[in-house]
Amino acid sequence: MDRSVGQAARDENYASPLDDDAIAAVVEQLAGPAARGLLHTLVGNLVDHGHNEPKFLKVKDSAIHKRCNLEGSYAETIAALACIGFMLDGSSDAACWCFTGDLDVSTLQTLAKIRRHLTPAAVEAGGTAHEASSLPLATSASASIGAPAVPLMDLRPNILQVDSPMGALWIAACPDAFVQLVPAADFEHFAFRGSGRVRGRTYGLRADQRILLTLCNRVPGACVSAHWIDWSGEERTAPNLVSQSSGQETVQTYILHSFAIRLYPQHSVLCGMQVTERPHHLDGKVVVYVTLASDPLVKTSAGLAELAVDCQRVMARVGEDSREPPEGVGRQGPAPPPPPPSSVRGKFWGS
Repeated sequence: MDRSVGQAARDENYASPLDDDAIAAVVEQLAGPAARGLLHTLVGNLVDHGHNEPKFLKVKDSAIHKRCNLEGSYAETIAALACIGFMLDGSSDAACWCFTGDLDVSTLQTLAKIRRHLTPAAVEAGGTAHEASSLPLATSASASIGAPAVPLMDLRPNILQVDSPMGALWIAACPDAFVQLVPAADFEHFAFRGSGRVRGRTYGLRADQRILLTLCNRVPGACVSAHWIDWSGEERTAPNLVSQSSGQETVQTYILHSFAIRLYPQHSVLCGMQVTERPHHLDGKVVVYVTLASDPLVKTSAGLAELAVDCQRVMARVGEDSREPPEGVGRQGPAPPPPPPSSVRGKFWGS
């Protein structure tokens, strides 16, 4: 998309940024959870950090495509961005949407209203986007389930739709920023690369590479398995775990280890999966759901809210990692080497 498209979206429909009627009309059209979540994050960053940190005044167009293409909400999203005051800057290789308005008091108040309006909500069937939110942005640890005290927004999933002998399925991996899902069409190339390794010595949080991977199977009448792909690109024939229908199974693994997610025992590949970083705020726990595409758990905003809550319960049932943390955790690295001797002789050299 070039600059003219974004300008047209702005000029044609929204003569003045932050016009209340225009904002209400556009935001109401954002029915998709990805679009609403993205706009909620961008507006929140403008309100909280826009004055002090310029990086929060722009967002890459490629990131919007990646977030919204799956649910087909890209056009509605950029229309809302243009209405709020963003403009597409295509002067560089990586096109960005940049906020061009003034963050004065009235603008910040209007943005705060929009953020409250977009707070992830359990929208009832036939309801409007103005209905009150039933999903808090953050939840505390529950004494009854022992769930981690993390914002529910941090548990939003990376979602991939796949075709299978069981029909259309959804793969949802939580949290999305730490998990890569690869469709079956690209699986051969993904598997050929094999599992990865962290090179060199690591210290502090980076030294802890432990992952607790849990596979939750919500496909009626089917089993789902995870097969490790070793460093040479060979997939293990025997599964590392098999999750029965309506069940969950957990395996201990490490970051950059690759897995094939398959139907079992048919061995039809659903996707490839790799945890790229350890989610330290979740104690290294990653949950992957396999469910029917018609499952309400991934079809609506309300379903994604329920998915985040269910993910907390799953993590609580998994418990703590029984492996000891590596020695490098909690330690700083060695002191840097001294600088090389200078080749420039000082004033009093040799005296």
